[in-house]
Amino acid sequence: MNNIFEEKIVIYKCSNEKYSDAYRNLRKDHPSVSFWEQGSSLFNDVDVAVSCSLSSYIAFFTDDNIFYNDVLLTQRWIDCAFGSPLGTLSHISLRLGENTQQRSVKGTEEMIWQPVGECGVLSSNRALPTEWEHLFYYDRSVHYYGGYWNYPISLDGHIFQQNVVQDWTEELCYLDKIKKWKQNPNELERALQRFCQECPTWVTMPPLGCVVNSPNNQVSDYFSHNESNKNVAGEYYPLQADRLLEDFNNGYRVSHKTLRKAGHLDNVTCPHQEINILDAMIKEVR
Repeated sequence: MNNIFEEKIVIYKCSNEKYSDAYRNLRKDHPSVSFWEQGSSLFNDVDVAVSCSLSSYIAFFTDDNIFYNDVLLTQRWIDCAFGSPLGTLSHISLRLGENTQQRSVKGTEEMIWQPVGECGVLSSNRALPTEWEHLFYYDRSVHYYGGYWNYPISLDGHIFQQNVVQDWTEELCYLDKIKKWKQNPNELERALQRFCQECPTWVTMPPLGCVVNSPNNQVSDYFSHNESNKNVAGEYYPLQADRLLEDFNNGYRVSHKTLRKAGHLDNVTCPHQEINILDAMIKEVR
């Protein structure tokens, strides 16, 4: 993946001291990443991170995102996309592509075909070996809001202009003091939807998606307030946080190379798709 962002910030929250110790070790594994422990307001933390950004662009990711294709973007390509003849661009989506035209059905292994429809092509006549030769673009307004093709403000791999996101986070930071929102990523994404109608209609995506959300972990209780909205993550490859913590402390890590070699990343057809990451746990020699 091209190093298109100078800064990588992880905002984390620990439920107890055991996880705090693990994060201190994780910092050592990734010295180029800035780790920020979440304060009393996640909304404020995100606003500070956005306002301090050295880049003209912001991308959000969550802890259950997996990169499964190379991101062949450069600063030049991003500038070209946002400055294209299309006019104002909503975002570049790294989770969408020609391969992600299916949607899973809750509680079953069935997939529904949901095509993006007509797409245009943004081409580069001088693409480098580290760049895509073209990107696709489409009009999200022809799709129903809330589906993958018309959900502009996602925390799963969308690239936005920094000044646009700054306006959003400043407003949410103010509203958080009044509304007393829950302090988690699900609530942050839900609150961000107030700005979706401000987003332009044009969306750009690579030929193939690059980021998948693998909802294996069942620790979240955000959707458990009633039976119809219970957390159904981990239907096929469930993970338990305590078990993962024990494996991490014993020196095990998820190997991206092993994950790819095992073929678990070969057939991603939906932006949300459970991946068997336990199949790629290896013990590192230190």
